[in-house]
Amino acid sequence: MSARRLLFGTLGLTLLVACSGSSGAPVGAAPEAPIVEGEGEDGPHALGSVVIGETRAAGAAPRAFVSVAFVADAAASATCTRDVAGCALTIPCASGATKPSAAFDAGSIAISGAATEITIHPPYASDGAEGASFVAGAEIRIQASGAENAGFEPFDETISVTQPIDASLAKLPRASVFGDGALPVAWRAGSERVTITVSGEGGTLECKAEDAAGRLEIPREVIKTALGVSTRVTLSIARERVKLEKGKKTKGAIEGAVQPVGWLSLSTRSTETASFECEGTECTGPSSCLDCRTSKCRTEFDACSADATCPMLRTCLDDCPSATCRSQCFVKWPEAAARQKNAALYKCQCVSACATECAAECK
Repeated sequence: MSARRLLFGTLGLTLLVACSGSSGAPVGAAPEAPIVEGEGEDGPHALGSVVIGETRAAGAAPRAFVSVAFVADAAASATCTRDVAGCALTIPCASGATKPSAAFDAGSIAISGAATEITIHPPYASDGAEGASFVAGAEIRIQASGAENAGFEPFDETISVTQPIDASLAKLPRASVFGDGALPVAWRAGSERVTITVSGEGGTLECKAEDAAGRLEIPREVIKTALGVSTRVTLSIARERVKLEKGKKTKGAIEGAVQPVGWLSLSTRSTETASFECEGTECTGPSSCLDCRTSKCRTEFDACSADATCPMLRTCLDDCPSATCRSQCFVKWPEAAARQKNAALYKCQCVSACATECAAECK
């Protein structure tokens, strides 16, 4: 099954994974011819997107970003995808979809309500900035002066900041990432949109997840497709709060159609990324504590991974340098089932099966 979806180019800071796309051919068998879905839904319209958020890579400080794009005709701006085990692999469109035009904008855009207020101007380039800029639940105000020539008329909208996503991707064992079977990814459940992206030389695939579930098993076929013939893969997980405003006015003319009605998508996003590389026996061998957990302590590890909160409790404890910190983890994650499953995993890795490999973690 193939699909065609609207494309917003990231004109601001380019994210490591979440906003990336693949321009190469899909891995494996030749894809089906893409079909068009949703074009002209609710009538023809122009489309604008403002994404505000921050991304965190393993071992690095959070980095704030703003992404802005406007297109004069939503139906003419798309990317094509092919279904791979329920996830969407980006592939080239045979018809050649158009991209957002720098000649179609909304004028200067002022963003306030964050730690640092900013104003960006067409073509909306932004280098981003280190450090967390937003507080969960805070209200962000987005004001556009309106296009001077072709684009959206002035608008003034607000959106609240989404809850930060925390999946501790960097702690996923390489034995699980490059092994057999599905790769479980867990996070503290919420009520927003969650997307997990897997990218490598073979392409970029997006997997939609239910935020309330707090867990998604990434099919092995998805990871193999992203890897292609390489040994490096990048995972990202993003939580996003989206507000869609219809009925905005546009003006002016550029090459191609300019729809008189505009839709405006506003979103706040929290993204976490981590990269993994297969190096010899470290792909599958129990050469670290994390790998030992998934081999000698596989039963206990799987039981914890399947629990709604045990993975977060385990990660919290692993990061703690003191007994006081560990006590705070149990306050943050008080569920009895999670404690029991964590205790069983701790006993296996620290007392019996993995005491040597996990000596540093068994504080």
